[in-house]
Amino acid sequence: MSWSPDGKKITAVVSDLSPHIETWDATTGRILWQKAYQHNEPEPVEIAWSPNGKLLAVNTGTQTVSSNWGVSIFDGGTRHLLAFNGKLSKFPNGTTIAWSPDSTTIAATSESVSLWNVNRGMTTTVAPAIAQRQDVVSWSHDGSALVFGSHGVFRVVDVTTTATRCTATYAPGDRNPMGSLAWSTNDQSIFTESVDLIMIFNASNCTTERISTYNNAGTTLSATVVQCSPDVKWIAFLSKEPTVRVYDVAKGIFAWHFVNPTQKTVVNVSWSPNSHLLASIDVGGTIMIWELR
Repeated sequence: MSWSPDGKKITAVVSDLSPHIETWDATTGRILWQKAYQHNEPEPVEIAWSPNGKLLAVNTGTQTVSSNWGVSIFDGGTRHLLAFNGKLSKFPNGTTIAWSPDSTTIAATSESVSLWNVNRGMTTTVAPAIAQRQDVVSWSHDGSALVFGSHGVFRVVDVTTTATRCTATYAPGDRNPMGSLAWSTNDQSIFTESVDLIMIFNASNCTTERISTYNNAGTTLSATVVQCSPDVKWIAFLSKEPTVRVYDVAKGIFAWHFVNPTQKTVVNVSWSPNSHLLASIDVGGTIMIWELR
């Protein structure tokens, strides 16, 4: 799920009997655009609006189709296909993507960490993978660095020199996928989680700044999806249940609990650009928008 940078649209992957992508008007809920994928096509698994709001990246892959997975770029206005890159992953469902702050380049993690300059059509490798498959990747706000990780380990690399700035091994042997890596607005801290812990690290040397316990949120389930708000004041957590929990970074407490009225498991969330609204989607494809007051 991805909120457009202007805050007017929400785009999500709906995985039901007929996997497809839908874009809604965030105010009225009206469907603005749909793209269906046939049974013999790679299914969409991830989407991301470019920061300038002009492009929509769609990451496709499925365990049942042996080829043609990759990343597609659509025009954000016309929805016309502009480019496709099938070189970013050798594994179905093995790639995660993130736009650079200037909307020119996509970082993709798989058996390595690659950069795809969409305008030039060039793909380069900037770092070897920590594990066979990475779970998450995130750009620093100034575009100078990437952080990527998997299963209790993350690494920060310089985009220009490809040099490793630092590596953190905070949960060796963790079998749970890493839910999120996010930078603070000043690029000095990195936020992540592991099983039942919320952790904040120093971005320059990967040392620990703070650890909080996720179980204080009133659940014994581990976090499966973690999304940091654009202003890095809030962190939303999902745990295979109908509840979205929101963590207050400054106070170190869980300040909000939003319960999905359909009582279906919430599978993804996305923050509005101003960090005041949180959209959630459940397994049935129902989207709710929550307001933080």
